[in-house]
Amino acid sequence: MDGERGTHRRNALGEATVGPLGLLTFLETQLGLLAPAASAAERVVAYRRCLAAYLEPSRFYARSFAVDELGTAATLLGWRDRWYLDGWTGAPAPVGAPRLDDLATVERSAAAEVPPGIGQRLTAVLDRLERRRLAIDEIQLLDSRERFPRRWRAVLERLPCREAETPAPRGRGFLRELQTQLLATLGSRTPTRIPWRDDGTVRIARADTRLVAAHWLAATLREEPRDTLLVAADSTTLLDGVLSGSGLAAQGFGELSPFRPALQVLRLALRTLWTPLDFQALLQLLTAPIGPLPPAVRRRLAETLAERPGLGGERWHKALVDLETRAGARGAEERAAIAAWIEPERHDRREGAPVTAVAARARMVEEFFQGRLGEEDPVLRDAYQAGFSQAATAVRAFRELEAQGATRLKPAQVDAVLDRVTGDGNADPLRAAEVGACAAVAEPGAVVEPFDRVAWWSPTLPPVPRRDPWSAHEIEALAAAGVHVAPPAERLAADTTDGMKPVLAARDELVIVLPPPVVDVHPIWLWIDSLVDGLPVRRIESVLEARATGTAIETLPVRRLPMRRRWWRLADPALIRRPEHTSYSGLERLLSHPAQWLLGDVARFRRSRILELPDPFQLKGILAHALVERLYRDAGAPALSNARIAPWFDRHFDRLIGEEGALLTVPGRRAELERFRFTLRSALARLHRQLRAARVDAVTPEQPLDGHFDGGALRGVADLVVRRSDAATGLVDLKWSGGRKYREKLGNNEHLQLGVYGELLRQQIHAWPAVAYFVVDAGLLYAQNSHYFPDADTVRTRTPEDTSDVWRRALVSWQWRIGQIERGAIEVPVDGTEATAESEPPAEGLPGLAPDERYDEFRYLYGWSAQR
Repeated sequence: MDGERGTHRRNALGEATVGPLGLLTFLETQLGLLAPAASAAERVVAYRRCLAAYLEPSRFYARSFAVDELGTAATLLGWRDRWYLDGWTGAPAPVGAPRLDDLATVERSAAAEVPPGIGQRLTAVLDRLERRRLAIDEIQLLDSRERFPRRWRAVLERLPCREAETPAPRGRGFLRELQTQLLATLGSRTPTRIPWRDDGTVRIARADTRLVAAHWLAATLREEPRDTLLVAADSTTLLDGVLSGSGLAAQGFGELSPFRPALQVLRLALRTLWTPLDFQALLQLLTAPIGPLPPAVRRRLAETLAERPGLGGERWHKALVDLETRAGARGAEERAAIAAWIEPERHDRREGAPVTAVAARARMVEEFFQGRLGEEDPVLRDAYQAGFSQAATAVRAFRELEAQGATRLKPAQVDAVLDRVTGDGNADPLRAAEVGACAAVAEPGAVVEPFDRVAWWSPTLPPVPRRDPWSAHEIEALAAAGVHVAPPAERLAADTTDGMKPVLAARDELVIVLPPPVVDVHPIWLWIDSLVDGLPVRRIESVLEARATGTAIETLPVRRLPMRRRWWRLADPALIRRPEHTSYSGLERLLSHPAQWLLGDVARFRRSRILELPDPFQLKGILAHALVERLYRDAGAPALSNARIAPWFDRHFDRLIGEEGALLTVPGRRAELERFRFTLRSALARLHRQLRAARVDAVTPEQPLDGHFDGGALRGVADLVVRRSDAATGLVDLKWSGGRKYREKLGNNEHLQLGVYGELLRQQIHAWPAVAYFVVDAGLLYAQNSHYFPDADTVRTRTPEDTSDVWRRALVSWQWRIGQIERGAIEVPVDGTEATAESEPPAEGLPGLAPDERYDEFRYLYGWSAQR
């Protein structure tokens, strides 16, 4: 009954309906025993100290304790709490039982040093009842005394209790017959099967999905309002959303979750204490709905990290300078906050961090939430309160560990503390019961009053009582020590009795909405099904009825998802406003995939860049470009001998990884990092040899190129522009991989990117440069001839044309595509569509380029593919 809402509202003073914890709080308050409750984490940490104090190689827990101190302490504390609740006094058993004897020895300290559990609190209540009287006239038990643990039974013996009522049928018609036979299963009588009778007192329904089932139940509750109790423990967030959306009062079902945004701040802040740095955790800390830095700051830093996952590089420092400048007078303060949250002193995962450092980090989170407890918005205030309580408890736990002599904590130990601090989490603060909500419970055993209608939503199989971790001899020893350990069969029987309560509580109608067929159901349904001959289960999808009018709901025609079409037709082509500037990528999208160009370059749709880090393929390409750029930014680099490139690489590679590629340093990726190191080291040496063989004496990396064409301004950035002393110029585009692909482009004279950059460079130097691809993972430079790069891997072209012809054909294709767009025709060349006559490019244009849908971020916007 703790926290449940399963009784009728009544006008009364001096009455309360509570569960065991509620009653215990009443008793402690009246007896002067009320004290601040210790958290689970604090109790575990305190018990760890006691276990450590008596630790010897012969102790049964010694080996487990050596591996996981907190996990062992939590498990054994659970044993101890249950024993106290079942009657233990902390004394060893009269019958020899080594494990019990060890814990009895530990109890010499634990009894005084570990904050009391429920069993010990009940013992204190019993002791105080010897000297104090309670202002309680009567306690109505809702369960029989035998259902309570032994320590509770001892307390109840001292209180003015009225025994629980004997279960009895309360329904009418067929419902009463069913209730009678269910009760027979609890007693000595043998139940008899009864024939199904449809008198409206029992309705069983099932849908293929919980969503449909929730809508059916909402319609039932809305159209037939009456005194209702709702029993719901499964998928309650979905049910509450449907009830609210159907015009009914929200029930405020509070599903607990440890993943609420406020509860993630502490965990993410602590995960950034370690080296190698967990960049995924850092990115989540920056992008979470609640964070310790201003939203604009977090977003800018997240964008920088998502682009180059590392700290300390040029882009990172530029972001810091920009943020400090924009903050004005608060710049220094903001910069200090960034340093504290994002750039703290980090500690090796294997050695652990000083307990003081971990506690200080948790204290930062506590202070962050403490400063927001005065928030006016009640939803945010509740969230901040949850985060504050979690962090404050963690701080106390870490300081207790420090007081116990712990000096360092490893990540697993920190996570163990956080798991116990967070527990099951907290409820969604946006989900509150509204005025008009009916009585509702999550546990069937919390049904204690009759209602006209009981609606049981999705009765799924409850957790089966687990087998106790003690041997038969140990259970006998516990019994000799006064501890009654209820066997699993006894607990299972109690759960079965609880499962009958919703059925027995219905007076006029019982509605059971079964879970989907693939889900295991509650045993009570199996009982009902076994007792009734011909019991029908309505399939909601096939029997939906409008009960208010008695007419069948209209079956709506199926509207298929929009299928992919090869062409989009715009009634008003003037709506398409072409970009002021065109890049190579924009031109390539226009020629090969106009729909992609329309969405990305015209409509400017963008996928968020801050929610995920680069994949390994992208990251390696980015890092290869960055290292080549670092080498050739030095004007003297082309003159370096080939033998000096490897030492240069060894000096700069690790720094580059730390600043822009630290994602490769996380645990589990060491082999990948070393393969990348070997590949890039070899490739850089080969690239330099190619340039030396070409007698290049000047290299400009990442050179901006500006020019014009028939469509307006044209821009690009060339990876490498190289020059010889005779002014002959070359252009090299770097690719991480794809040697076969780029050989074919050169062989077919379809190297559009080199054609665009070559034309932009031609407009500057008034001559066509030599062009080439350098594929890093192969360490090869591909060119159509060896005139400029004598050691290049030459590719024989299939036509007598060269790069200038690529540009000429690109202009023809551009005119063709622009003509289509001006008529409102946008081609969508994707899988599941067939090319038409309009798809055929002009003979003098570039041949049709096949876009790779795997890398198209708009692929889900083109329509539904028949293959899916």
